[in-house]
Amino acid sequence: MNDPSMILMVGDLTYANQYLTTGGKGASCYSCQFLDAPIRETFQPRWDGWGRFMELLISRVPMMVIEGNHEIEPQAEGLTFQSYLTRYSVPSKDSGSNSNLYYSFNAGGIHFIMLGAYVDYNQTSK
Repeated sequence: MNDPSMILMVGDLTYANQYLTTGGKGASCYSCQFLDAPIRETFQPRWDGWGRFMELLISRVPMMVIEGNHEIEPQAEGLTFQSYLTRYSVPSKDSGSNSNLYYSFNAGGIHFIMLGAYVDYNQTSK
């Protein structure tokens, strides 16, 4: 009813991580509750369901996203953010960034800088 011009989703999009091991309820402290788990799981149907839920809105209103801690989803071989990175296209290259985890864009006279809070920013990082 607000008729938005744009949507900014700032992290924690679906809470698909930890979905199965907590009975679909999520966990506030994963390492506290699941000490022996080798990786945090990712539940792809949760991602897909959230996309279908948002489809009516985001099919007519642009949405810009940035990851949060629930998008990290550490997997085998040290891969992270895979569900997030494969589902969202952002103007990283257009803004001079080499990563979809940080980028910038202009909209309505505002220059937005999207910096993922869970990405390494030291001088030696990629």
